[in-house]
Amino acid sequence: MTRFLTLLPFIFLLLTGRPGSFGQIIPDDDYLVRICDTAPGDCGYANLEGEPIIPPGKYAICFTDTFRTYAIVTIPETGFAAINRKEEILYEVFPFDNGPDYPSEGLFRIRIGNKIGFADEITGKVVIKPQFDCAWPFEEGVAKVSTDCWIQSYGEHVTWHSDKWYYIDKRGREVEGPIPVGGITVNETLDINIPSPLPVYLEQNDRIYITINDRVVADVRQRADTGSAENKFLARQLHALSKEKQLEFETLFLKSITDYTSKAHFYIGTFMLFFNELGRMDPVEIENELDIRVQFLGNDTYAAEFWEKERHERSPKVMVVLYKREPDGSITFQDPFQAAIDFLRK
Repeated sequence: MTRFLTLLPFIFLLLTGRPGSFGQIIPDDDYLVRICDTAPGDCGYANLEGEPIIPPGKYAICFTDTFRTYAIVTIPETGFAAINRKEEILYEVFPFDNGPDYPSEGLFRIRIGNKIGFADEITGKVVIKPQFDCAWPFEEGVAKVSTDCWIQSYGEHVTWHSDKWYYIDKRGREVEGPIPVGGITVNETLDINIPSPLPVYLEQNDRIYITINDRVVADVRQRADTGSAENKFLARQLHALSKEKQLEFETLFLKSITDYTSKAHFYIGTFMLFFNELGRMDPVEIENELDIRVQFLGNDTYAAEFWEKERHERSPKVMVVLYKREPDGSITFQDPFQAAIDFLRK
């Protein structure tokens, strides 16, 4: 498959407008935009006049679509890295699932050497210097970290363990963590040290697996069809919005996609990169190149995952979309763009 970023026509504004994949707020006259050829890996950056500043093909993958102060790219033998406008490497970006760590509450994880820290998603500046051996993303203003931890493997998956977890705030200061429901104290919770549950994949003869497998390709193709009457209508609605409403739409869209990919446990950049591309693939091509696995996420929610049959060094999982089991037993496709569609249909 080619690695060319295309999205639904009614959200092209997000690719050329103000917010980038990592939430940068772009000034009107000083940023670079990602340019891509059709060949895999042929992406670079150009100025607003269309002049290539970083020629396509220099980096294996460019994750940031609007480049103000930093961009996240893939560099051979380094992995995911943040570069500045002089193309100097600022730091490595912590790898998560299918790509570089995605922002949580305005920060994403970085790595220098074997230590983990946090950087600001808007500026790329280091906010908490790398000093932890293990660090979870921020949730509700705090992140769980440890300077003394170990890794336990479960097949393709790994889990962090530590007897010395503690919480930090967004300045890196140690604080008291959230108290779980049920009155268990923080220290008691940390001492329990229960391994994270393993992913639960349905058997291929499971009724829900069969239902999702039979329709997931059609659902993705229908949403990604740029020539459909619905998508053409939505594109017209978007272009007719006032500037104020367009900004409101962009904010809503970015939040809804971030929420969606968070529920899917999937990196937002990879999702944006592949959704429309997957929708353009022929069903026979999908069958030959990809396996579909259905994971139960809890709360009657399921993730339909597309995995490359030949494992690549980066990751074999290229796309995740969500389904919900309704009270009547039916399975509903959770459209990742539903919030944006509802906004345009008002």
